[in-house]
Parts: sequence; structure tokens; C-alpha cells
Amino acid sequence: MSNSARRYRAAVIGCGWIGLKASEDPLRTKPASHAEAYVASPRTVLAGFADASKKSLKLAARLYPKVPRFASAREMLKKVKPEIVSIATPPETHASLVELAARAGVKVIICEKPISHDLKAARRALRVVKKFRSILLVNHKRRFDPILQKYRELA
Repeated sequence: MSNSARRYRAAVIGCGWIGLKASEDPLRTKPASHAEAYVASPRTVLAGFADASKKSLKLAARLYPKVPRFASAREMLKKVKPEIVSIATPPETHASLVELAARAGVKVIICEKPISHDLKAARRALRVVKKFRSILLVNHKRRFDPILQKYRELA
């Protein structure tokens, strides 16, 4: 990476398994979590975590002590102003958090699947994403990763 390459502020909403904790599993392909992927990339800096669970925020503090932690996604978005956000929370929260991130000016939103179990909520979230010109990625590429498919066949 050249010295002039820009680094983007990234944040994780949801410090559970895929947001953060999977990184602790030594058998998983690395990076194993959203947080670990942001740290591994030379183009991103991990700038914040949000989770309603005190236990999950304690894990974030242990693994990434210098990264700010918030009990509220709204507060984290306001203070950290990330350009990229991963949403790794329970599915019933995805659509509203996608809307929140888009309204906060987040340019790239990576949401774990599904965006919603409610079609109306999903459509509303997509309208907000479009209105605020965010990019939304509904994440689940690993299933299609050729390396992981090869290992799955061997198992």
C-alpha cells in the first residue's frame, strides 16, 4: 500500500460470533470475523464496536482494547462516523440497523443474512439505502468460497 492510500473507518455492530468471537476459534479460516477482517486489511482501520450486551463489549475490550465500544449503535455511528459498517446482530434487527446506518451517512453497509424476515421491513430498508446513496452488501460469501468448498468436500 502506498503512503497516499486512504484508510477507511470501519465499525462492527454486534460483537457476537461472526462480528467478533469467531476470531478466537483457532480452527477457523482467518479472518474469521468482521472485526478481524477490518484489522487484517491495510485499507481499513477498526474504529468502533456497538453491542447491547455488556459481556460482548467486554470481549471486544479484551481483544481490541484501543477500539471504542458503545452500548448503542446510534451513539457509535454518531461519535465514530464510520464509512463502513458491519451489521452482525440477530436477523430481526438487521433492517432497522441498515436504515440507521444509511441515515447516519455510512457509505458501505455489510449486513449478515437475511436483511429481514419481514418483506415490508426489507423493502423499507432498501429504499432508505437508495435515498442516502449507501452501498448495501448482504453478506454470506464464505459458503461459495472455492477453498472452503474444497475442504467441505474432504470432510
